[in-house]
Amino acid sequence: MNFYNGKKHIGNLTNGVFRKQAKKSIHFMRVLDSWGIDLDVVKKLEGECKEVKIQDPETNLIYTTPFKTFTTEGFVQNYGNEQMFLPLKYWDIKRGDSVLQERVWSREELQPTLL
Repeated sequence: MNFYNGKKHIGNLTNGVFRKQAKKSIHFMRVLDSWGIDLDVVKKLEGECKEVKIQDPETNLIYTTPFKTFTTEGFVQNYGNEQMFLPLKYWDIKRGDSVLQERVWSREELQPTLL
């Protein structure tokens, strides 16, 4: 199932995993230290989604969290449209350069890469 904001593709839900591609330099809410998803999309994902994955094509990092964590630890803010945000501390961060890559990187290890 694909999700759109007007004509813009937001992400898709396949096998219980919502996947979205977003450039951290543009879409990451630095003030909140959080990734966000439109609240309308979050509501449509309820009951179907088990996991959320956001891939940053600029850094090749993949941010993953259980959908339940996203909805229970997340909070809603309105910056022109309502979005649910989840702070970075709740996301597992992995490099996406290899399907076999299983190492989870700590924020401290990634800090020089992310700045």
